[in-house]
Amino acid sequence: MHYFYKSLFIFILSTNLLVAAEPNILKETPLDKKVCNYQNINGSANNSGLLLLIPAIIVKSGKLSSCGINEAVGDIKGNSLKGYRVLSTDDYDNDIVTKDCNEMMCRANNAKLITDRAEEVIRLSKENLKTSDRSPSIKKIRTVSEKYNEYNSKYGGTGSLFVEAEDYLADQLEGLIIAQFSKLPDEIKLAWLDKNQKKIDLRKKAEAETKRIAEEVAARAEEKRVAAENIAKAQQKKIVADTKGIKANTNSYESNEDSNRSGELFLWFIGVLSLILFLLTVSNRVTFFSSNSDFVSSFISVFFLGALITFMPEYYSDWKNLTTGQSAFVVIITLALSIVFIFTFFSSLSNSITANGFLMGMVIFIYKLVVGTAFSIVVLSKISEALDYKKQGTRNTFAAILVLTVIFKPFLKLLVNGERVKARKLNEQAKLF
Repeated sequence: MHYFYKSLFIFILSTNLLVAAEPNILKETPLDKKVCNYQNINGSANNSGLLLLIPAIIVKSGKLSSCGINEAVGDIKGNSLKGYRVLSTDDYDNDIVTKDCNEMMCRANNAKLITDRAEEVIRLSKENLKTSDRSPSIKKIRTVSEKYNEYNSKYGGTGSLFVEAEDYLADQLEGLIIAQFSKLPDEIKLAWLDKNQKKIDLRKKAEAETKRIAEEVAARAEEKRVAAENIAKAQQKKIVADTKGIKANTNSYESNEDSNRSGELFLWFIGVLSLILFLLTVSNRVTFFSSNSDFVSSFISVFFLGALITFMPEYYSDWKNLTTGQSAFVVIITLALSIVFIFTFFSSLSNSITANGFLMGMVIFIYKLVVGTAFSIVVLSKISEALDYKKQGTRNTFAAILVLTVIFKPFLKLLVNGERVKARKLNEQAKLF
């Protein structure tokens, strides 16, 4: 069981992606700080217990770190620029190996940057300490820096095994840079650090401005997108609304056409029916008005119904302002008009049904109401014109009298045909006998 879990752990480690060092190292790192600060590798083996397991020619005077040693014995496999993977966990300290390998990967990826920093501290030393290239500290920096440059020239594009990388990068060049920078006068160090910080601030400001501009551009683009989307939606809604409107107008037009056709058909029907009734009345086949009293009943029913509908509601709406006597008078008038209307209405209906039968009597009765209403309007208007002599003049007054006497009277005589219908029926009965 122990062997199973150990094998499973090795499998998981061996299938991991290569461990990468910090990808973005700031070029503005101050000279009193390290670019790579994972492990203090400085040309000596950190895991000396493993040295007995590998040939002395590989150890190279003990300069291999635990990363290089574990790679040499086959516990790990990797590339100084890309990372490494674990192959075996025997005698393997993951924490130490990770730090050492990350330190070597950082130095390999930033060899050019570190040598540039070395040249910068040499320049500052020459300008402010009156030292030369023959100075022991400067010579030491140049010697190690040349090895870093040599590694960068040979493996900078492809990377190498950690064992090969440590042959060039095991010495800690950054420690020498920091030590040499500390020898500078305080005012020189502060001036350089201040200038370097200003570069950092300018970069951050430029990055912030770039980010702000990008966000504004993105925001404007989003606003345009939303605006275009809203316009498209509005246009789509308008198209839908227009389509619905066209359909509604089409339906309305078709409905109006149908209504107009129905109205025309109805008018034609009424016209034909009226003509038929008129011809039947003239030929005394039906009784329109059975007598003058029947004519009067039809007119009175129309008059009184109009009075009840038109005038009486006005008095009842003002009921609170009426006195007791006025209220009683309004009620009496309403009752009187209602009684007269009911009597004349049913009298006219009874006369029509008695003279013509139920079905034809109902049709005649409706027409009597229509004719009575029309005659009422004409008669009242002409009487008003005839009485208003001063306003209408002699000609208009004479015309009104002519309508009432010459035209209206013969037409009324034609419609009051009850006696003539009875006479025709008697004659027909006499012929039968």
